[in-house]
Amino acid sequence: GGGDPGGTMRMRGSPLFSQWVSYVAFWICYSAESLCVAFSKQVVHMDMTLAITIRVGYIFSGLAVIIAMYMFGKNSRWGVRMSRFASSVFADCIAVAVFAGFFCAFISNILAGLGQSKNRTFWMVFEGFFFVMGLMHLCRLNPQRLIPVCLCLLCVCCILAYVGVVEQQFFGNELLLECLGSALFLFLMHIIAIIFDPRRASADHKAICEEHERVSELLDSMLPKEVLAEMKSRHLSLAYTYEDMTFLFADIVGFTRYCATHSAEQAVHLVTRLFAEFDTEAVRLGIYKVCTIGDAYVVVNEPRTQLLDKYSDCESVFVMGKYMLHTIARIREEVNHEGLDMRIGLHVGRFVGGVIGTKRLRFDVWGEDVLIGNNVESHGIAGQICVSQSAREVLQEKVRDLEFTFNQDISLKTGRIVRTYVCTPAGHRTFNDSMLLT
Repeated sequence: GGGDPGGTMRMRGSPLFSQWVSYVAFWICYSAESLCVAFSKQVVHMDMTLAITIRVGYIFSGLAVIIAMYMFGKNSRWGVRMSRFASSVFADCIAVAVFAGFFCAFISNILAGLGQSKNRTFWMVFEGFFFVMGLMHLCRLNPQRLIPVCLCLLCVCCILAYVGVVEQQFFGNELLLECLGSALFLFLMHIIAIIFDPRRASADHKAICEEHERVSELLDSMLPKEVLAEMKSRHLSLAYTYEDMTFLFADIVGFTRYCATHSAEQAVHLVTRLFAEFDTEAVRLGIYKVCTIGDAYVVVNEPRTQLLDKYSDCESVFVMGKYMLHTIARIREEVNHEGLDMRIGLHVGRFVGGVIGTKRLRFDVWGEDVLIGNNVESHGIAGQICVSQSAREVLQEKVRDLEFTFNQDISLKTGRIVRTYVCTPAGHRTFNDSMLLT
């Protein structure tokens, strides 16, 4: 993709990265603490081997979690390419991993014995409070998540149950009472911060949130998802490079003549209605509308710096082209204007994109392949989908029962020759004849 000089700052400023670093710090402390327990002279129980095995097993499992979470976070740019649900699952997985460490330590301490009853109680409370602090830290990083809070309460209950019931030292253990009091105080502060936040009941705050939602919805329709996520995180790059993208350029044929014989209101209504249907279909197919210029409509598959499947993306844009032909045919009959049609061109190539403007934002695209896509459309045939050689090669791999008839060679100013074809369903002259709409 495009250069990202702010990648390191984006990573350091991400809440998900902070959670990952917190777990790494927890894992290091857990490993050091496990060594202390393993080599402690207080360990006298006969199940020491099993106790150490449990701790070592968690240490290696935790290391695997660290690596897996790092790879997952890095691939998603630490939340930039991640949905809100996936971000929540990421945070909950970190909390579950911390609680798993508590569970292993709890069982290990019981099996190891740790000498006298007083020493066992000390290790149970000391280590348990360490896990409670770790989970409370995750609660502060994710104040709206319930799983870290529930797991934290579960840790406290396990400690109280063991010390109070098994060791019968609940009221006589000052360390336990100190830790319990601190934990309850932290829980109280956490609840106050979340539930009794005065902004929750503020009408002004609600109005601001609603306005923010409206702005977010507007931006969602204006910018690609990845670019929008980076803009919201204030790490927008100057430019992005996209490979193997499918362009669709479409133009309304006969619209000028329609304007000459109809009122301005009728002409605007026609374009508005037509493009509104195209917008709805584009959202359904998951493709991105670049712009509309007059009676021209331009879309590409959803811009991603790391392309997932160029063949499926190309097919989605191709389906959009067929939908356009079907829609213009239906509207042509409704308005009773025979000359109304669509000329569509498809091309697969690369482009550079970026957000331009300060007051009025727009995601624009540049590159030779953008010009080629425009030329494929302008040299096309009304009522048909014309494709370039590169688009033909991709479509042939994904869509069956298509025929490609040579249209013409287009000479560019750069000296490059682009061969174009008319794409039709096998055995039919047009897609409207076959009604092959997906």
